[in-house]
This record gives sequence, structure tokens and C-alpha cells, in this order.
Amino acid sequence: MPLLRPRQHSQQGRRQATPDRQSAGSGFCHPSCVVSDNGIVVRSFAAISVFHSLADPMSQTETQLFMKELYIRSSCRSCGLGKALMKWIASYALSKGCARMDWTVNSSNHAAQDFYHSLAAAHVADRWHYRMTTEGLSNLASRNESRFHD
Repeated sequence: MPLLRPRQHSQQGRRQATPDRQSAGSGFCHPSCVVSDNGIVVRSFAAISVFHSLADPMSQTETQLFMKELYIRSSCRSCGLGKALMKWIASYALSKGCARMDWTVNSSNHAAQDFYHSLAAAHVADRWHYRMTTEGLSNLASRNESRFHD
């Protein structure tokens, strides 16, 4: 299963693989996209980002990995590809010194929930997922208030 982390588009429009690089002095890593393909078609991908949490600090050397997206082409599901990709991401997280890995899943996606439970992942019941759409972003950004309240 070839795994790539796209860096940029080449002149032909194809993505080039490169190791991710930590931003100089920032303590944050650039987001990466891990891709599995067969040379013709993308079979799976995961968008991941490694970071240091300021709100939930751990020791100086430990980081966290957040998986924003995990997608397995429907014709490739139940073939072990998702498990192999998650295993690769777990190894990558450990190699970066991550103490944990977090992600979200739609509450209606029971197949994904069962899959994550089969990997011994724990449901985090004390967290809520928030979202702001373009309209909400525009409204917030254009507020003309001299002082914000919590």
C-alpha cells in the first residue's frame, strides 16, 4: 500500500511526496494527507495534523495528532485497508511523540463507530463538536464591538 504525504503540485499537476516539516520555532507541524493508491485510483486517504495543545498541556515533549478526515473507497471497505491506514497513522503519531490521537465521527455513522471500537478507540463523551459556517464566520468577523464577552 503506497503511502504519500502531498507537498505541492508538480508541473504536470501530480502531487509530490515529502516528509512533513515542523514550522520553525512554532511547535506546530503542517497538516499532512496520507494517501493509499494503486497507481491509478486513490483507495483511501486521511488528513492529519500534529500539534501541541495549549489548552490541554502535557509534558514539553508530547504532542497530539488530530485526524480530520478518513476516507476509504466503498469498493475497498472491509478489506483491511482502513485498519492498515489507521495502524500507519498510529505509528506516525508515536514517531512524532504524540500522547494521543483524536478525531470526530458523525453520530449516524454506526459502521465507522463500530470500526473505531474494533481498534480499541474510546468514545470521548465529555467533548462537543462545534462548527461555524461561512455566514457565521462573516458575522463574527464583522462584529463592531469594542469588547467581547465570553
